[in-house]
Amino acid sequence: MGSCGTYQEYVDCGDVIISTGTFRAGGTANNYLPVEFPAVPNFELTDALVRAAQGLGLKAHVGLGSAGDAFYAPRDPNMRQVLKQAGLVSGEMESDTLFVIASLRGWRAAALFACDGTATQTKPDWCEAAFKQGEENAIRIALEAMKSVALADQGASQ
Repeated sequence: MGSCGTYQEYVDCGDVIISTGTFRAGGTANNYLPVEFPAVPNFELTDALVRAAQGLGLKAHVGLGSAGDAFYAPRDPNMRQVLKQAGLVSGEMESDTLFVIASLRGWRAAALFACDGTATQTKPDWCEAAFKQGEENAIRIALEAMKSVALADQGASQ
């Protein structure tokens, strides 16, 4: 669970985004597996996040994102437009590495984020209250999902 920006105009500040996979725009994960290896979350955990959001009546966007580990590096505006056109919803810094390492180690991993801006503004002051509510919503979703996964795991082991 963390924060992210967005590529899409339909995503508002404070909206929750659940990742279905990540475009690997960073370099850290490349030290574990080659760039051709996909950065994808565990389906069971991702499904639990989606179901938790629905069960709590909380809005959540579900889709692909990008993750790059060089936050202040110059960005190619043409590539940003291509990624937006391709439907990427979120941009953040960790999920590519999280998903790659989880795959390599045989762990389950998923990701959800609270959006801290808009498609045209990064962390604007006016968005602070909505972002804090988004963080709270994301935490509620994550806790509910982990509870359901723990109960399912417990039932499967009996």
